[in-house]
Amino acid sequence: MKYEIIDHTADVGIRAFGKDVNELFENTAYGMFEIIASLENVRNELETEIEIKDDSLDNMLHDFLSELLFKYEVEKILFGKFIVKSLDKKGLKGTALGEKIDLNRHHIKTEIKAVTYHQLKVKKEENHWIAEVIFDI
Repeated sequence: MKYEIIDHTADVGIRAFGKDVNELFENTAYGMFEIIASLENVRNELETEIEIKDDSLDNMLHDFLSELLFKYEVEKILFGKFIVKSLDKKGLKGTALGEKIDLNRHHIKTEIKAVTYHQLKVKKEENHWIAEVIFDI
């Protein structure tokens, strides 16, 4: 399982999972975009590079998701695939793949206004990683 929806009053959240921290960030981004739209018809033909500089996993996840959300809102790109190429104490480098929104093929479900810091956490448990993120809708 990549992620699950968690209940939160007036907002929506996800709990994402990964075998490593890179997969965790990828799955969290995928979960956020599945809240926004149905992703089964998204063609991964546009590639967007994302670079975040920070030394905190919580801040990096927040900024990674916020940057993707910004690109969605401003450039009208619906992302369906995420690749974290490197993630260390200096920052994150990754790629998001998707296409321009086509309302004839894409079903938009929910508007996410912002990624919040409220209850944001990234942690390692035994042999896997977990993140929790609340989105302002």
